[in-house]
Amino acid sequence: MLNKCSYLRLRHKKGQLYYYCVKHRKIVLNSCYIGCSDKEYKNYKKLKQKTDKQKKLESSRYSIIQDDLNKCYFCNNKSQDWHELIKGTCRKKCIKYGLCVKICRTCHRRTEEDIEFYKETRKIAQKKWQEYYNKSEDDFIKEFGRSWL
Repeated sequence: MLNKCSYLRLRHKKGQLYYYCVKHRKIVLNSCYIGCSDKEYKNYKKLKQKTDKQKKLESSRYSIIQDDLNKCYFCNNKSQDWHELIKGTCRKKCIKYGLCVKICRTCHRRTEEDIEFYKETRKIAQKKWQEYYNKSEDDFIKEFGRSWL
């Protein structure tokens, strides 16, 4: 319903759904009411586009954790998506330091839904970062804000 009138509301009474015109204060039979001459359509915002800087950063992803980028890091199926092991405000830092892995859609969904699995991925990321860059846990805390070990 992208072309829905701005005056049209979906309401319900006693379990029955119906459309109501706020301007004319009357019930409308369906959502594409043709007889109205005062239709005003909602203006929808365009989706925000990625900046060139963000595109460049994401296209230059690499992994210090995984060697074979054609297979999923967790289940060895065919990989499809890049996944940053620490999400949120640390996402750009993960891309910068190579804390990204290629994973399949099933494992990607699992990292989003399973909290314990996500906690394990953060521990893996911290261990690999400390080994690869020869840094201590304090350096990791300075860079990423906290320790997950």
